[in-house]
Amino acid sequence: MQEFHPHAVREQVFSLLATLNPKPDRFQSETILFHENKYCGHRFALGEFRAVWLLKENRVIIFNGTGRPLRNLTVEQLFQAQQQPAERKAA
Repeated sequence: MQEFHPHAVREQVFSLLATLNPKPDRFQSETILFHENKYCGHRFALGEFRAVWLLKENRVIIFNGTGRPLRNLTVEQLFQAQQQPAERKAA
């Protein structure tokens, strides 16, 4: 399993959330998550959309404004999904 730097994952998550919520006045935040005093992930918010990166599971779950899960991706899938639109534009 490939390890990803938190900064790189943050950029990918916020980029994906921006495609879901393209309003220019959106609020952006990030929270580090702990469970039983152990670092376990990050919670991201952009406008009404949310994402949770669970380190142990190596997954990113995207939620809409009502809390309904929209996508459940491995971190590898997140990076692949974000590269595909750029590759299409270059072609």
